[in-house]
Amino acid sequence: MLGAKYHKLVYGFGAKFKAAPLGVQIVSVNHGSPAHYAGLSAGDILIAVDNLQATMQLEKQLEHYQLGDLLNLHWFRRDILMQGQLQINAAELDTIQLALTDELKAKAWLHQ
Repeated sequence: MLGAKYHKLVYGFGAKFKAAPLGVQIVSVNHGSPAHYAGLSAGDILIAVDNLQATMQLEKQLEHYQLGDLLNLHWFRRDILMQGQLQINAAELDTIQLALTDELKAKAWLHQ
């Protein structure tokens, strides 16, 4: 075991993100993804998903909805409050999420 685990994503969001003080910062958006059609762009700070604070557990939050549901999103783009709707779609078959389970093993594997 390399100190990591994977989790198959049920729903596709279509964007990479990282933690931000108010929610999550969008790092990149896949063209044609639900995040793209909702209007999100790299650099946006997503603050709320269906009136709940956006967190690093965003993919897990999406699992509480059904395919086809529309979620209201709120985000900041250069200090302007934006809003849009995200439709819940199935994740691509090759989509997984990796998470560290043992940081020491992961560092040893990466020779750090």
